[in-house]
Amino acid sequence: MGLIQKITTTKPLNQNRMKKTNRKTIMIERDDACSKEGDYVEVTEWSNGEGFDVSTQDQMYNISYIELKLIKKALKNMHK
Repeated sequence: MGLIQKITTTKPLNQNRMKKTNRKTIMIERDDACSKEGDYVEVTEWSNGEGFDVSTQDQMYNISYIELKLIKKALKNMHK
């Protein structure tokens, strides 16, 4: 089951300033043969909209939309 939520974070701009941003996040519980209870995948869109972070219980990946496009292209060609 997925859960979409908005998260407000603070990002330092310089020494005495901070900027509040809203980001979209979705968390999905894993339900496959290799998963354990409590395993999940969480995807959070970057506040600049140029990519996203993918987190699991023990790993994190930062992927831009350009990189995602190239990954999809590589996978498509791999499975020809």
